Amino acid sequence: MINIFNLFLTLFSFWLLLAYSNGNLSWFYILCGLIASSIVSFVAWRIKIITKYSHFLFLNIGFYRHFLAIIFLSFLASLLTIFRAVIGRNRIDCKIYSIPIKKLNNAELILLISTINLLPGTVFIGLEDQKIIICGLNEQYITKLNLEKICVNLAKINDNKLV
Repeated sequence: MINIFNLFLTLFSFWLLLAYSNGNLSWFYILCGLIASSIVSFVAWRIKIITKYSHFLFLNIGFYRHFLAIIFLSFLASLLTIFRAVIGRNRIDCKIYSIPIKKLNNAELILLISTINLLPGTVFIGLEDQKIIICGLNEQYITKLNLEKICVNLAKINDNKLV
């Protein structure tokens, strides 16, 4: 039932955000949002889109916490990278790095790849026998990447154990 309730909360939150951003937040729109979110959640449960074992990470608060933190920190790091490049303190030495990783399930692997692509100075290229292949702006960015810490944090994304 937690998946259905999380789906309802997610839909209703987006409904409220949309109504508020359009300046139409009134009791009528709140009631319409409650009804619409309830109907969609109920229908998704009845036709078995949402089950006890559904793989919807967007229903987890940890998912948003992880990616909002990554986006915010990456924005600041990108500004610093550009500033260092402008004043000439950042040398560019692009190389391809092969880094071993532990065994991850599909959801964790996709989250890891997305996280790597959001970080400044790194781009995911491919996978090869428990190794991840990354293009790095220079070696400093690869050492800052700290894949072990990111993999440990991936478990925290699934904070209410939906996946």
